[in-house]
Amino acid sequence: MLDVRNVFIVGGDYLIEQMFRNEGWGIVDQLEDADLVQFTGGEDVNPALYNQHVHHTVHFNRDRDEQEQEVYLTALEQGIPMAGICRGGQFLNVMNGGSLYQDVDNHATRGTHKAWLIGATLPIDVTSTHHQMMSPNTKADYLLLMTAHQSKRKTSMSNVYYGVYECLSYPPLDQATDVEALFYRDSRCLCFQPHPEYSGSHVVETREVYFTLLDRYLFDSIEEKLEDEA
Repeated sequence: MLDVRNVFIVGGDYLIEQMFRNEGWGIVDQLEDADLVQFTGGEDVNPALYNQHVHHTVHFNRDRDEQEQEVYLTALEQGIPMAGICRGGQFLNVMNGGSLYQDVDNHATRGTHKAWLIGATLPIDVTSTHHQMMSPNTKADYLLLMTAHQSKRKTSMSNVYYGVYECLSYPPLDQATDVEALFYRDSRCLCFQPHPEYSGSHVVETREVYFTLLDRYLFDSIEEKLEDEA
């Protein structure tokens, strides 16, 4: 394990920068000097990137999407692992062939809600401030890491219809499941929707989970991890 890891924060974000500094990381200005490329929150991802029309609640920045696509492709080519928080996680999910529910209820809050790490019997409290939700690329080689049972309504906009899913029951891994974190193994991308960079005692558990997932899935051997869980 490296003594000091360096992170390149795409576009910059003061709270995320301070979070990494507090965890002993270095902040670098050049992507090629990074051990991790960190994508941050903000505007929605352009639905054109996952072949959907735009819902009226969606607001995106086409220039930002294009710039971050370039960063993603460069990091992928250089073999640098990537992680995304909130919009950043949603963006990485889309870059890996996933899509988004464009409008979801019960997640646009600065408080916490319950989420379940896969394999855990008890939930954890996670911060949540997003009106969209990841829908993974199930044809890709990915690992589902954390789910929630929070939303009652999810909306997507395909090229032929306006789809609203009413989520009234919570069997695992169907369209009623809220995907809060996942990992794409082939591209080494961690997608994480909660906000570990927020301040306050209610965020401690979210932050601990985030850095644990970074260690286990981006810096430890994924092959050894899978062998341990078999």
